[in-house]
Amino acid sequence: MWKKACFARAMSLGIACTLVFCGCSGKYGKEKGQEVLTEEAHGQQDGDAGEDTKERVMAEKAKEKAAPELIQKELDRLGYGNCDISDWEGRLNTNNNNRALTGFWIESSLTISPKEQTEVMARIFGEGSAYSEASREELKKVMLVEEETEVPIYGKTGMGKTEGIVVDAWFTGFSKKEEENIYFCVYLGRTDGGNVSSAAAKEIAIRLVSGYFS
Repeated sequence: MWKKACFARAMSLGIACTLVFCGCSGKYGKEKGQEVLTEEAHGQQDGDAGEDTKERVMAEKAKEKAAPELIQKELDRLGYGNCDISDWEGRLNTNNNNRALTGFWIESSLTISPKEQTEVMARIFGEGSAYSEASREELKKVMLVEEETEVPIYGKTGMGKTEGIVVDAWFTGFSKKEEENIYFCVYLGRTDGGNVSSAAAKEIAIRLVSGYFS
């Protein structure tokens, strides 16, 4: 979710080209994103891992161009979890030594709870948002789920690992029907032998949100 928040803020500042996410639809999709992908990112498997790796490369490229002070200010404004960027390069992350694929937001110093995820989502898309309508509309384009649903559902997947094992996965987002907005976060914790994946969290979220509005 941090990466999508940065995307919205970058657009507001006129630097959206530095925060492109591969695998997304719309004009901020693969065409621009592939320009800065590393060989390791290209070699990832399809699905959660591949998309997540590509997004991490995008976010890392953006981080290289942004001052820590700017990012800290944005996290504070959003109230994004513990707002801790002290491990800037992501050296606390023991799953990957490639600093092009790590950062303070990946199994590192920056942490956020499921409840805080929904609160951040509301601050971005709710009333009184600090982001422009144009920025929010572009962000919604890349967050809109591809599955057919009775109401539009927007969201972002994510996952965390410990010693190479997926220990949590989530899908956080929002949906709207007429004037009613709901914000959600489906979180799956480590379950030995279970399907802990962001794809599974997404499937659950779509089912719950669709049922809520039916």
